[in-house]
Amino acid sequence: MNTGKGFFVKDGRIFDPNGVEFIPMGCNAAVFWDGRGDCKLRSLSEYIPNAGANTVRLVTLTPPEFNEANAWAWNASHRMHQEMVRRCVESGLVPMLEMHDATCRDPHFDAIAAYWKSPETVQLCKDYEEHLFINLANEHDFPTAEDWRDEYSKLIGDLRALGVRNPIVLDASGTCGQDPDVIKLYGREVLESDPERNVIFSVHMYIRWRTEIPERVPDGWRFIHSVEQEIAWFRENAFPLIIGEFGWHEPMDPGNSVGFRGDLVIETLEKHGYGWYFWSWNEELYPKDQYYCMVKNPCSDGSPETLTPAGEYIIPYWKAKAKRASHFE
Repeated sequence: MNTGKGFFVKDGRIFDPNGVEFIPMGCNAAVFWDGRGDCKLRSLSEYIPNAGANTVRLVTLTPPEFNEANAWAWNASHRMHQEMVRRCVESGLVPMLEMHDATCRDPHFDAIAAYWKSPETVQLCKDYEEHLFINLANEHDFPTAEDWRDEYSKLIGDLRALGVRNPIVLDASGTCGQDPDVIKLYGREVLESDPERNVIFSVHMYIRWRTEIPERVPDGWRFIHSVEQEIAWFRENAFPLIIGEFGWHEPMDPGNSVGFRGDLVIETLEKHGYGWYFWSWNEELYPKDQYYCMVKNPCSDGSPETLTPAGEYIIPYWKAKAKRASHFE
C-alpha cells in the first residue's frame, strides 16, 4: 500500500497528504509550442492560481537527450520541468507533469520511459513527492489493450523500484486517450500491480464523447461514449479517475470537434466527485481553436475582457467550487 508522503488514492478517490479528499479542478497549461515561455511561466505563478484553479497539467516534452526532435520546444529540459513544478507549488497549485512525445500513435514511448527513469527525473519526483502527480504519457495508443496493461505495469514497477512514490496518472489508450474501455478492462489489474496502489486513470473527451445521450452508440468499429453513463459507471465501480482534457462546445459551429456541452461535463463530474483539467488555459491558436482556450492569448491575465466562453464559465466555477489542497494552507 501507499508509503509516500504525498497524495494517494483510496476507494476510487484522491486524498491530499493530510488525508483530506482532493478533487482536482484545473486546466492544461504551459504548452511547449510557439514560445512565449515567459508568459506561460507567469500563468503558473499568477494568472491560473488567481483564477481559482487548484491544479494544473503541464504540457511538455522529454529533453533532447531522450528525443532529439524536441530541441525546438521551449520547455523540453530538466531545468524547465523543475522550474514549472516549483512555480506551481509556490503558488498553491498541484502540478501534474506529463510528456507529449507519444501522443496517439507517435512511436516514442521508449524515450518517455527512459526519461521517467533518469536520475534527474527520479530526483524531481522525490523532491516534490508531497505535491507532484506524474502523467507518464499523453494519449499514447498502444497496439492492444494488453500492451497498455503490460507496458504501464512494467514502467510503474520500475519507477517504484527507484523510489518514486508519487501518484501515477495513466491516460486511456485508443482514439488518442478517449476510449475508456481499456481502463474498464484492465485498470483494476494495473492498479493492483502497483506496490503503492497509487494510480489514477485519465480519459480525454473530444469527438468520441457526447452529453445528453443515455448510452454509448456504435460508430463504425468504435463507439460514441455517453458522458453521463460512463462517469456513473466509474464511480459505481470505485475507479480513481480524472478527465485530463476536454474542450468546450459551440453549438453554432458544425465543424467543431467537441460533440458535447462542456458545462454538462463539469456538472456530471461534480455529481460523481471526479476532478478535471480543461484543455487549455491557452494553446496559442485562438480564435481558430476558441473551443480549446480559456483566455485569448498566452499573456492574458484572466481579466474579463480576455476570456473566451469557456473561461467565462470555468473561472467563476473555480472560484466557487475549487478547494486548495489542505497541505498548502
